[in-house]
Amino acid sequence: MKSNIIILAAMMAMSCACTNEVEELSTKQEDSSLKIATYIANSEGTRSSDGFVSKTQFKSNDEIGLFLYKGTWGTSYVGVSAQNNKSTFKGSSWEQATPYYLNADQAHVWAYYPYNQSVTDGKKIPVSIEGDNANTDYMYGQTKQTVSVLNTVAEIPMKHAMSQFIIRMKPSPDYHNSGSTPGKLTNVTVKSKAGSSVLFKTGELDITTGTITGKTSSQSLSWTPNILLETSENHDYCATIFPKVVAQNELVVELTIDGAKYTFDIPAIQWNKGYRYIYAFEMKANDVVIGGEDGSNVTIEPWKDSAQNDVELVPSK
Repeated sequence: MKSNIIILAAMMAMSCACTNEVEELSTKQEDSSLKIATYIANSEGTRSSDGFVSKTQFKSNDEIGLFLYKGTWGTSYVGVSAQNNKSTFKGSSWEQATPYYLNADQAHVWAYYPYNQSVTDGKKIPVSIEGDNANTDYMYGQTKQTVSVLNTVAEIPMKHAMSQFIIRMKPSPDYHNSGSTPGKLTNVTVKSKAGSSVLFKTGELDITTGTITGKTSSQSLSWTPNILLETSENHDYCATIFPKVVAQNELVVELTIDGAKYTFDIPAIQWNKGYRYIYAFEMKANDVVIGGEDGSNVTIEPWKDSAQNDVELVPSK
């Protein structure tokens, strides 16, 4: 009987030891798992003082894609095989589809938004402003500091990869049309004056640099607001467009208001990623003139992620 008790005690001790080892291993893995912390950055990659708030810019169930490499892009990290790893925002933190466990080696994490399960190369993220992808806010980012088991939090400033093109309409009190209703903006078109294909509709984003390579081009981009313009109020209509250097006499913008078409040259400019380009038009009597309140034909401002009152322009079919 005494020997049986000794054997039983030994077995219990071994069982407890195994359980403790499993729990200890689980704790070590949890302690070494990568945590993601994101914020929407301004064009310089830093937090902005005008509304860029950590995390809250993302909504629950938003998804980003992650790539983790040792130090430099493409250098494999021991134990990490999942690239284009889906990470889902749970309201206060990001949850990876495949947890990353870090060791003593230093690593960088690259991210892009929105997640695309078909991606195999982080330097060739599909980008499009057609159909359901119109006005998609494509973003990219890289860790500010390296991560390892000693620093498991990957702080990633997410930057806008695209530009915003905004039409600002302001009907004057003296504007009138043939009917009793306010003016109606039915179409906005940006097109090439020379008829060449200079406006891209699809491309590929390199998340290591933020550079977009255009793929499918067009002579024009058209949108259909179809909204009445109440007098004495500014109406902003926005569309996501590819960054571009616009040469003098290259592009025009055409507005269709109450069936009449008005065409204006777009002066030479560079549409940079992460910025909004606001072209203001005022409806006076039976005419439309271009120019903002300060007399300029374009207002440039950072692409803010706080609440916007813009109406998204729907691409023409």
